[in-house]
Order: sequence, then structure tokens, then C-alpha cells
Amino acid sequence: MLQEVDGNGKGSLLTFLHGAGLIGAENPAVALIGANLRGTDLREAYLHGANLQGAHLLRADLQEAYLQGTSGLTEEQIEWTIGSNKTRLEEDLNRPEQWSKSFLEQLTIVEGLIDADNIDEG
Repeated sequence: MLQEVDGNGKGSLLTFLHGAGLIGAENPAVALIGANLRGTDLREAYLHGANLQGAHLLRADLQEAYLQGTSGLTEEQIEWTIGSNKTRLEEDLNRPEQWSKSFLEQLTIVEGLIDADNIDEG
């Protein structure tokens, strides 16, 4: 279902699912394991309790998102994202260096990483 929704719609859908208790619960009705969240607008999203193991976050906008209490999220996943100093991460995750830069600077950096590593965006 997520592959049929654009980035802004995915963010709204995830906010709704969390508010409805369908993700982030002890036994979630919707799993985000391996979800395609590429380019998703997750600004200010509250994802406490969500399992993001293997989720594809390429170019996801995590500015001011609350990611504490998530499971399965790795530094490798967030390296390819847009974030901010207000993005809340688990203590064991290091904030990507580019998150201290402007949105456009971050986008340029992430695009450069994608090109340099020949990442398949499909």
C-alpha cells in the first residue's frame, strides 16, 4: 500500500496510523519493517515504538521527528536522510553531520552520497 502513496501522503498516513494505535504499539497492526519510506515527509512525526528495521529511508525528511523508542533504526539508514538538531534519536545513534546544515545543503549532500555509491532508488 505504501508504494502507491507519495512522500507527503506517506507522512500523513504514518501520523494517522500512529494516532490510531496501529503502529508503535506493543503488537502493531501495521509493521514498518522493510517499508519503503523513500522521500517521505516525516517532519515532526512521532514514531515512538515503531519498528523501522530495514525501512528504506532514502531522502526521507526527518526534521523534528521523534524517533526515540523506535527499534531497528540504524545510523546507516539515517545517513541518507534529511534531519535537524531537533530530530530526537535514540542515545546510541549518532546524528549525521549534515543535519546541522540547511535543508537544501542536506539535499545536495544526500544526492551526492547516492551518486557516489550508485544507490538503486527503485
